Amino acid sequence: MQRIWKNSNNALQGGHKGLVQIIQAEKDFQEALASGAFKLNDPIMLQTMPK
Repeated sequence: MQRIWKNSNNALQGGHKGLVQIIQAEKDFQEALASGAFKLNDPIMLQTMPK
């Protein structure tokens, strides 16, 4: 997949970097949930990172 999309306009404009950040955030949330840092019904505040 990366061979096809790595040179797309979206990827060249930072889209891939954003996707990688989202995937990492999902992993972080899953680990925190598994460790008991929070529960599914707890409110959380998402922070956006500058481009």
